[in-house]
Amino acid sequence: MSLMDIQNFPVEILVKILKKLSYQSLRNVEKVSTYFRSIMLENNLYRQLYLQLPGHSHKPYFLDWVENCPHFHTKMMVFTFYKKRMHQYHSLITVIKAKEQKSPGKRKSEGMDIIYHYSHPYPT
Repeated sequence: MSLMDIQNFPVEILVKILKKLSYQSLRNVEKVSTYFRSIMLENNLYRQLYLQLPGHSHKPYFLDWVENCPHFHTKMMVFTFYKKRMHQYHSLITVIKAKEQKSPGKRKSEGMDIIYHYSHPYPT
């Protein structure tokens, strides 16, 4: 009986698996192996997660700016940008949940208002 190493799977299969993971799981996978990190980089997985956030899928002007910005010289810089944005978003969610647990009487939509303002860097 032979064992199959996951790194021997076709890249297309690994990308499909990685796309199903949450942000936190994706970060953990990235820490495991440079091979997985390179797959994530080549397939813009943090960008794809970013586009799944509420209010981000319909922002072509912002995406065009990021991907055509002269400050982002490499794919790694764009990858890092989206990774940081995802980290900021999830950190904000954690803070909002903690505040809601401390003061349950406040309206729930207040946290969503903060997320809306965070996720819309440019007024529409």
